[in-house]
Amino acid sequence: PSKQSDVLFLGDSYSNIYSLEKMGWGESAGLTELISAGIKKPLDRILMNDVGAYATRQELANELKKGWDRLSGKKVVIWQFAARELSVGDWKLLDLTLNKDFISKFYTPEYDSSNTVTGTVRDIASVPIPGTVPYKDHVISVYISDLKKIGSNNELGQSVVYMLSMENNVWTKAARLRSGDKVKLKLYNWEQYSEKYGSINRSELPDDNLSLEIPCWGELIQ
Repeated sequence: PSKQSDVLFLGDSYSNIYSLEKMGWGESAGLTELISAGIKKPLDRILMNDVGAYATRQELANELKKGWDRLSGKKVVIWQFAARELSVGDWKLLDLTLNKDFISKFYTPEYDSSNTVTGTVRDIASVPIPGTVPYKDHVISVYISDLKKIGSNNELGQSVVYMLSMENNVWTKAARLRSGDKVKLKLYNWEQYSEKYGSINRSELPDDNLSLEIPCWGELIQ
């Protein structure tokens, strides 16, 4: 995939099934790969399992609100969703206005860099119970404050952190986090991990404003 492509593809698990390796059906053979091979050029894509009526639209809307113009240079938008969404889907209206004045005060590492930090969990999204949902993997959103860089003890402020909370129907340590917990973790720039984990089911924080902050990818150390 390439964000510089003039074709943007929005899709759910039916596009992920032979593309996202973690689903267990293969990789690099999904709908976007087949279209790309057919038109002989890469696509830009936003793929997210489940709720095809709005999940990818919501992700696109959030990027535009953050000042990321994902529609810049696009000539075609392809939107794939399951037919059942026509009768049971949530077709809520979403604002796709580009916010050119967005400024984030939340911390995120530079691309291709990372920082080991300590912090305090302030809020955490919900995590599904293993075996009760159709997908074996899940990513959780966590709001962490009082960030301090280990070594220099520099204060870094606060971050919205995405972490793997369920893998192969087993909760990770991140799934057991609670508000007030002190944590030590390694933070990365989300753009480095968005292609690998961005398509996996993700739960967002209750505060919609936090979903508009630029996130990090995090891995717990303890």
